[in-house]
Amino acid sequence: MRQFTYLMLSLIFLVSCKHKATNTEESKYKTAVSYNDAIVGQQTKILKQIFQFVEVSDASLDSADHLLDTYGKELEGIILNVRSMPPFKGDSSLRDAAISSFGFYRKIMGNEYKAIIRLRKEGANETEEGVEKLRDIVQHITDEEAGYDKNFRLAQQAFAKKYNITLTDNDMQKKIDKLNE
Repeated sequence: MRQFTYLMLSLIFLVSCKHKATNTEESKYKTAVSYNDAIVGQQTKILKQIFQFVEVSDASLDSADHLLDTYGKELEGIILNVRSMPPFKGDSSLRDAAISSFGFYRKIMGNEYKAIIRLRKEGANETEEGVEKLRDIVQHITDEEAGYDKNFRLAQQAFAKKYNITLTDNDMQKKIDKLNE
Protein backbone atom coordinates (compact mmCIF):
# COMPACT_ATOMS: atom_id res chain seq x y z
CA MET A 1 0.00 0.00 0.00
CA ARG A 2 2.80 2.36 0.85
CA GLN A 3 4.46 1.80 -2.54
CA PHE A 4 1.17 2.47 -4.29
CA THR A 5 0.73 5.76 -2.41
CA TYR A 6 4.29 6.76 -3.20
CA LEU A 7 3.78 5.90 -6.88
CA MET A 8 0.53 7.90 -7.05
CA LEU A 9 2.11 10.92 -5.36
CA SER A 10 5.03 10.75 -7.78
CA LEU A 11 2.70 10.60 -10.77
CA ILE A 12 0.62 13.52 -9.50
CA PHE A 13 3.80 15.53 -8.94
CA LEU A 14 5.09 14.77 -12.45
CA VAL A 15 1.77 15.60 -14.07
CA SER A 16 1.44 18.86 -12.15
CA CYS A 17 5.00 19.88 -13.05
CA LYS A 18 4.39 19.14 -16.68
CA HIS A 19 1.11 21.01 -16.60
CA LYS A 20 2.70 24.06 -15.02
CA ALA A 21 5.52 24.12 -17.58
CA THR A 22 3.03 23.84 -20.44
CA ASN A 23 0.83 26.57 -19.01
CA THR A 24 3.85 28.82 -18.49
CA GLU A 25 5.01 28.26 -22.06
CA GLU A 26 1.54 28.71 -23.54
CA SER A 27 0.88 31.81 -21.44
CA LYS A 28 3.64 33.62 -23.34
CA TYR A 29 1.43 33.40 -26.42
CA LYS A 30 -2.11 34.00 -25.21
CA THR A 31 -3.19 35.39 -28.55
CA ALA A 32 -2.43 34.65 -32.17
CA VAL A 33 -1.07 38.19 -32.47
CA SER A 34 1.47 37.66 -29.66
CA TYR A 35 2.52 34.34 -31.25
CA ASN A 36 2.94 35.95 -34.69
CA ASP A 37 4.75 38.94 -33.19
CA ALA A 38 7.19 36.69 -31.33
CA ILE A 39 8.17 35.00 -34.57
CA VAL A 40 8.30 38.24 -36.56
CA GLY A 41 10.44 39.77 -33.80
CA GLN A 42 13.01 37.03 -34.32
CA GLN A 43 12.81 37.48 -38.08
CA THR A 44 13.42 41.21 -37.66
CA LYS A 45 16.59 40.51 -35.66
CA ILE A 46 17.90 38.38 -38.53
CA LEU A 47 17.05 40.97 -41.15
CA LYS A 48 18.80 43.68 -39.13
CA GLN A 49 21.87 41.47 -39.02
CA ILE A 50 21.82 41.08 -42.78
CA PHE A 51 21.54 44.82 -43.32
CA GLN A 52 24.37 45.46 -40.89
CA PHE A 53 26.50 42.81 -42.63
CA VAL A 54 25.94 44.49 -46.01
CA GLU A 55 26.80 47.89 -44.56
CA VAL A 56 29.93 46.65 -42.78
CA SER A 57 31.12 44.65 -45.80
CA ASP A 58 31.30 47.89 -47.78
CA ALA A 59 33.71 49.31 -45.20
CA SER A 60 35.72 46.29 -43.97
CA LEU A 61 35.72 42.73 -45.27
CA ASP A 62 37.51 41.45 -42.16
CA SER A 63 34.87 43.03 -39.90
CA ALA A 64 32.10 41.62 -42.07
CA ASP A 65 33.66 38.16 -41.89
CA HIS A 66 33.80 38.43 -38.10
CA LEU A 67 30.15 39.55 -38.03
CA LEU A 68 29.14 36.42 -39.92
CA ASP A 69 30.74 34.25 -37.25
CA THR A 70 28.95 36.17 -34.51
CA TYR A 71 25.63 36.20 -36.33
CA GLY A 72 25.84 32.49 -37.07
CA LYS A 73 26.00 31.76 -33.35
CA GLU A 74 23.18 34.20 -32.60
CA LEU A 75 21.08 32.68 -35.36
CA GLU A 76 21.47 29.24 -33.81
CA GLY A 77 19.98 30.69 -30.61
CA ILE A 78 17.13 32.30 -32.52
CA ILE A 79 16.32 29.03 -34.26
CA LEU A 80 16.38 27.13 -30.96
CA ASN A 81 14.16 29.78 -29.39
CA VAL A 82 11.56 29.55 -32.16
CA ARG A 83 11.80 25.75 -32.29
CA SER A 84 10.98 25.65 -28.56
CA MET A 85 7.76 27.59 -29.09
CA PRO A 86 4.70 25.39 -28.68
CA PRO A 87 2.28 25.14 -31.57
CA PHE A 88 -0.44 27.77 -31.29
CA LYS A 89 -3.66 25.86 -30.54
CA GLY A 90 -2.10 22.81 -32.20
CA ASP A 91 -1.02 24.79 -35.27
CA SER A 92 2.73 24.74 -35.91
CA SER A 93 2.69 25.85 -39.57
CA LEU A 94 3.87 29.43 -38.95
CA ARG A 95 6.57 28.33 -36.52
CA ASP A 96 7.79 25.61 -38.89
CA ALA A 97 7.91 28.00 -41.87
CA ALA A 98 9.93 30.44 -39.74
CA ILE A 99 12.38 27.72 -38.68
CA SER A 100 12.86 26.73 -42.31
CA SER A 101 13.42 30.34 -43.36
CA PHE A 102 15.80 31.03 -40.49
CA GLY A 103 17.74 27.86 -41.35
CA PHE A 104 18.20 29.25 -44.86
CA TYR A 105 19.65 32.46 -43.45
CA ARG A 106 21.98 30.49 -41.20
CA LYS A 107 23.17 28.51 -44.22
CA ILE A 108 23.85 31.55 -46.42
CA MET A 109 25.69 33.33 -43.62
CA GLY A 110 28.01 30.37 -43.22
CA ASN A 111 28.39 29.54 -46.90
CA GLU A 112 27.39 32.03 -49.58
CA TYR A 113 28.16 35.22 -47.63
CA LYS A 114 31.49 33.74 -46.55
CA ALA A 115 32.23 32.92 -50.20
CA ILE A 116 31.40 36.48 -51.23
CA ILE A 117 33.78 37.84 -48.59
CA ARG A 118 36.54 35.43 -49.66
CA LEU A 119 36.12 36.29 -53.35
CA ARG A 120 36.13 40.01 -52.64
CA LYS A 121 39.28 39.64 -50.54
CA GLU A 122 40.87 37.86 -53.51
CA GLY A 123 39.94 40.81 -55.73
CA ALA A 124 37.07 39.16 -57.58
CA ASN A 125 35.26 42.47 -57.92
CA GLU A 126 38.18 43.75 -60.01
CA THR A 127 37.86 41.26 -62.88
CA GLU A 128 34.98 40.48 -65.19
CA GLU A 129 35.14 36.79 -64.29
CA GLY A 130 35.17 37.58 -60.58
CA VAL A 131 32.24 39.96 -60.86
CA GLU A 132 30.33 37.23 -62.71
CA LYS A 133 31.05 34.74 -59.89
CA LEU A 134 29.81 37.26 -57.34
CA ARG A 135 26.65 37.92 -59.39
CA ASP A 136 26.00 34.19 -59.65
CA ILE A 137 26.21 33.77 -55.89
CA VAL A 138 23.95 36.75 -55.26
CA GLN A 139 21.46 35.49 -57.85
CA HIS A 140 21.47 32.04 -56.26
CA ILE A 141 20.78 33.59 -52.85
CA THR A 142 18.00 35.76 -54.28
CA ASP A 143 16.33 32.86 -56.09
CA GLU A 144 16.49 30.56 -53.09
CA GLU A 145 15.37 33.28 -50.69
CA ALA A 146 12.29 33.96 -52.80
CA GLY A 147 11.02 30.45 -52.12
CA TYR A 148 11.57 30.71 -48.37
CA ASP A 149 10.00 34.17 -48.27
CA LYS A 150 6.99 32.92 -50.20
CA ASN A 151 6.53 29.90 -47.92
CA PHE A 152 6.78 32.07 -44.81
CA ARG A 153 4.45 34.71 -46.22
CA LEU A 154 1.84 32.07 -47.19
CA ALA A 155 2.07 30.42 -43.77
CA GLN A 156 1.70 33.80 -42.08
CA GLN A 157 -1.26 34.76 -44.25
CA ALA A 158 -2.98 31.42 -43.55
CA PHE A 159 -2.29 31.86 -39.82
CA ALA A 160 -3.67 35.41 -39.94
CA LYS A 161 -6.79 34.29 -41.78
CA LYS A 162 -7.37 31.35 -39.43
CA TYR A 163 -7.08 33.55 -36.32
CA ASN A 164 -8.59 36.74 -37.78
CA ILE A 165 -5.41 38.84 -37.61
CA THR A 166 -4.82 41.91 -39.73
CA LEU A 167 -1.26 41.89 -41.04
CA THR A 168 0.58 45.13 -41.64
CA ASP A 169 3.49 45.87 -43.95
CA ASN A 170 6.90 45.21 -42.48
CA ASP A 171 9.44 48.00 -43.06
CA MET A 172 12.28 45.46 -43.13
CA GLN A 173 10.62 43.53 -45.94
CA LYS A 174 10.25 46.77 -47.90
CA LYS A 175 14.00 47.36 -47.54
CA ILE A 176 14.77 43.85 -48.75
CA ASP A 177 12.45 44.22 -51.71
CA LYS A 178 14.16 47.51 -52.57
CA LEU A 179 17.61 45.86 -52.42
CA ASN A 180 16.45 43.03 -54.67
CA GLU A 181 15.22 45.43 -57.38
